[in-house]
Amino acid sequence: MYKRDKNKINTLLIDLNGTLYERGQPVEGAIDTVNQLRQHGYNLNFITNTDGRSVRDVHKRISDMGFSIHEEEILTPVSAVKRFIQLNEKKTYYALVHDDVDADLKGAIRDHTAPDYVIIGDFSSKMTYDEINKVFRMLQNGAEILALSKTLWYKDKDGNSINTGAFVRMFEAACEKDALLLGKPSTDFLGMGLMRTDSKPESTLVIGDDILTDILGGHKLGAMTALVKTGVYEPESLQKSVVKPTYILDSIVDVFDVL
Repeated sequence: MYKRDKNKINTLLIDLNGTLYERGQPVEGAIDTVNQLRQHGYNLNFITNTDGRSVRDVHKRISDMGFSIHEEEILTPVSAVKRFIQLNEKKTYYALVHDDVDADLKGAIRDHTAPDYVIIGDFSSKMTYDEINKVFRMLQNGAEILALSKTLWYKDKDGNSINTGAFVRMFEAACEKDALLLGKPSTDFLGMGLMRTDSKPESTLVIGDDILTDILGGHKLGAMTALVKTGVYEPESLQKSVVKPTYILDSIVDVFDVL
């Protein structure tokens, strides 16, 4: 029978897409694993770079899959940008995001011509040359970039798809400026999970499928890390990476082997 060592890991930051589910379906055994972790008293935070949905929508989606996860346990780049806006309430913003995400950014002072910041997330529903060029001119005129993700691609239901990071990189190159990242592997972003549960990095395990976001983020945070062989995991990426995970698991169901 599994017995928890209370002197070691007490908090888990768990990636969603690719770790708990793939292509819209739960990883085998993942639902039961989350339930068991909760029963054993671990602090749970679920972190994702999903930037095209509101937090409420992300919660509904995973609940519909059968996961018992509370909305306040979910941290997305939308959560991070909402916090940024609260801390910088007098600044102005233009949001290049889906309408439902835009509507979730309450409190932001909007400026459609010369904002202080341009928030760039998933904007596939607004993908036109005119919109891209409008943002390009804002950035050229002094606006800074708030990037909800720098992930270049992801695995979708119908195959690999380009992601927000590719467009962020395009704007960075064209405007010769660096974006402020509000998603993984940002230490500030992952730190929001530790703040929520009053946890310490040295007693935290970050679990994910992406060595460039989950594992790198956990490493920068000072936490232990576990790379799962699901989602976007590729042996070649692991071999090439300077940053190595503390543990490598076949899937999330093997997490108790390292706790």
